[in-house]
Amino acid sequence: MSLDSLDHVFTRNQPDTDPVLKLPDVIVAKYPATPDPKKRTILIYGHYDVQPEGEGWTHSAWKLTEADGKLYGRGSTDDKGPVLAWLNALEAYQKAAVDVPVNLLFCFEGMEESGSVGFSEFAQKHKDLFTNVNAACISDNYWLTTRKPCLTYGLRGVNYFTITIAQKPLPGHKPVPLHSGIYGGTVHEPMTELVIMLSKLADSKGNIQVPGIDGLVDTVTPDEIAQYQDINFNMDEFSNTIGSEAAIYATAKDTLMHRWRYPSTHAPMEIPLYHDPRHQRRGSQPKSYNIHLPEGDWEVLRPNSANHGR
Repeated sequence: MSLDSLDHVFTRNQPDTDPVLKLPDVIVAKYPATPDPKKRTILIYGHYDVQPEGEGWTHSAWKLTEADGKLYGRGSTDDKGPVLAWLNALEAYQKAAVDVPVNLLFCFEGMEESGSVGFSEFAQKHKDLFTNVNAACISDNYWLTTRKPCLTYGLRGVNYFTITIAQKPLPGHKPVPLHSGIYGGTVHEPMTELVIMLSKLADSKGNIQVPGIDGLVDTVTPDEIAQYQDINFNMDEFSNTIGSEAAIYATAKDTLMHRWRYPSTHAPMEIPLYHDPRHQRRGSQPKSYNIHLPEGDWEVLRPNSANHGR
């Protein structure tokens, strides 16, 4: 294929030890080599890094294997398979001597599974590569079922916050781990305050309780509701996929609307590890807890008993 390739390796200081971290290449390629100014330009984003092997494989994670009409291997769906599918599609156009109706700009990175470290710097430094892009397509999404392809034409987007709740030290002091058997019930514990705060973010139906967030969501129209009626989505299959009875909604329409159009919140916990064996042995209370929350115009909800904290 006639592809003009541009690649770049970034270095970035790593926290604490400050070594230079050599990151994988960001590969950018365009087709045709000289874009047609009369055509729109579509950016194709993908990534070639994958998650660790993990457990439960019935075939080798590192050797692509075809069995029972399926392809097994780490990255077969996320995201090496979709990346290759784009290249195969372009090759098919060429072999059939059919003109591609748009200009294509490919951008493949190798750090997506690690938070896309360095990618923002790459895009800023080489933003001239993306100035003529009319639309972007990501190759990292899922079908609703295993039987019918699904074309995703929009995403809710993801934003992140990091919130730290810690003991407020006295002037000239630093917070220290406290023994739960001695101080439990006498001091405000960061974990307890964090749980109280999280309990106010959403109700039992997953509706975010942050004031004003509903005003940022488009009003549902009758035409939109009608679109959900013919979507091939089965709640029994959904339950089998998640492997539990944790589904909030009983109908496909409500489930899909909350999966696609309504905002949601997710709070993965990041608990610090203490290497002092004395603290670990005594079950001490950590000084603080961190939590990652979706970005937005959040209002900090603080229980009355936590006025001393931050």
